[in-house]
Amino acid sequence: MSAATSVLVATSTDGLPARARAQLAESEVGGMAAVLLIGSIYMSIFVIASTRGTAVAQHYRELAMVRAIGARPRQVRRAVAGQRWPPRSRPPCSDASWAASWPGCGARA
Repeated sequence: MSAATSVLVATSTDGLPARARAQLAESEVGGMAAVLLIGSIYMSIFVIASTRGTAVAQHYRELAMVRAIGARPRQVRRAVAGQRWPPRSRPPCSDASWAASWPGCGARA
């Protein structure tokens, strides 16, 4: 039995007498659960946004360093554009003369 199923069974009101169900309804446990749910969603969004902001700032610094050591603007733009697309699914067999030694390419004709 999983932990989630255990919690559902333990907190189920099916086996409770009517008086106990009324006491649970009066205590507003559902309201507290909603507040905790909203709080956890807010924290999740905050953590994701904060992490993304940190990653963008670090990337900006890295590009500035590459530019400072002599990369041309076109090279920087090409590097950024290359990061945007997923890598190709095929090996680089047709792209380079050294592809014959690349695993899976075999000998070039």
